[in-house]
Amino acid sequence: MKVYLQACLWIVVALWSIFPARAYDFQVGGIYYNLNGEEVTVTYGSDKYSSSYSGDVVIPASVTYEGKTYSVTSIGDGAFYSCGGLTSIIIPESVTSIGDEAFSYCSGLTSVTISESVTSIGDETFFWCIGLISVTIPASVERLGPGVFSGCTNLEEIIVSADNPVYSSLDGVLYNKDKTELVKWPDKKLSVTILESVTSIGDWAFYYCSGLTSITIPESVTSIGDLAFYSCIGLTSIIIPESVTSIGDMAFSYCRGLTSVMIPVSVERLGIGVFSGCTNLEEIIVSADNPVYSSLDGVLYNKDKTELVKWP
Repeated sequence: MKVYLQACLWIVVALWSIFPARAYDFQVGGIYYNLNGEEVTVTYGSDKYSSSYSGDVVIPASVTYEGKTYSVTSIGDGAFYSCGGLTSIIIPESVTSIGDEAFSYCSGLTSVTISESVTSIGDETFFWCIGLISVTIPASVERLGPGVFSGCTNLEEIIVSADNPVYSSLDGVLYNKDKTELVKWPDKKLSVTILESVTSIGDWAFYYCSGLTSITIPESVTSIGDLAFYSCIGLTSIIIPESVTSIGDMAFSYCRGLTSVMIPVSVERLGIGVFSGCTNLEEIIVSADNPVYSSLDGVLYNKDKTELVKWP
């Protein structure tokens, strides 16, 4: 019996690989949907990597299937993932949320209209949408996930409705409402001036801003987030002020242009892999008064040199 059951299991696995479960419940007008009670979620076709959509797509506010009409209330995780042929998308007023990676790697996407009903936009939702030049965030959006516009190498501006209670923008740069956190610097904007009101540089804030060559962080800043300057390959100079106490995981990873970094007395935390992949880094210098870290001959250690933290 045990052998028989194992054989049956192998048959099921084999059939699954040949005839995978359908990723959607139904399809109308070239758009795929998953049922969720009286509502539906826009999803992908046969699988997440199927590039199910192309051209200009207008998502309807409602859809009728088998005689029943459903409201379209969300765009699911990965729904348009890697649809390189997608050129524009209009999201209706019925949609309240856009999922993680929903439009990641949509390299041909040049226009996105986000409706005033959307309250949440997920993690890495527009990651690597290299065709986007401008994005407008409506008043309704209360959450933007980390990395939402990262890798958008041609993005020049992010505009936020003045009525948004959570986010704001100035000169095309995305901030929280009171401008104490720099949330996202558009990749194509190369002249950097950080507002004196900013106390934190957010996670992914300058991620892959490859054209960035130098940056001066004001004395108001106390923290630099995870992946904040990840793969800023053109960055050759960074001045970290004595106000900064925390630098996040992989904050300067793959900044291949850096040759020297100075860690001030104030820094109490350096995240994991903070300088990993900095292939031209020759030295890390730590202020002699720093209570947590030290350096010798350009090598980064903990204070009493019992741990080698980073070899340039």
